[in-house]
Amino acid sequence: MIKMKNFVFETKQMRIECPKCKKTYIRVIPEYDDAVYSMCPHCTNIVALPNKVNDAMESFSPDVYLSKDCKPIKKSDRATEVENVSELIRQMAIKGSQQDEMINAVKYSMVCIDSDKSVNGAYIDVKKAYDDLHISQLFKKYAVRTRSLMRS
Repeated sequence: MIKMKNFVFETKQMRIECPKCKKTYIRVIPEYDDAVYSMCPHCTNIVALPNKVNDAMESFSPDVYLSKDCKPIKKSDRATEVENVSELIRQMAIKGSQQDEMINAVKYSMVCIDSDKSVNGAYIDVKKAYDDLHISQLFKKYAVRTRSLMRS
């Protein structure tokens, strides 16, 4: 437990083995902290920590939403949608979203960014990603004032 003035944080301990020096050390971090890296105190090597969000993002590709039935969205609409989903992600971070919700929002932002991509005449279907990743529910839950262009 960490105490700072009027705040008390629950903590968790992580046992980490450095791949460089092969020594093990313990890192104490606050429960709310999804730390991604740690520095080995023995050899100052930067160690990547396991993280659910990073693991989900590494295995995801917007190409799963490629469709020949879909037309590309206009660049101005794409830019607006990227701004809107960025605001959603910001509000989710401020209000403390669940990891699964954040993963879906970040996946959707990746789809929006790549929405002008074409592979053999197929474009990324942003509307399908919007529905599959439940983005409309996230906009409602986190009371984001900007609304997605993909809403029904």
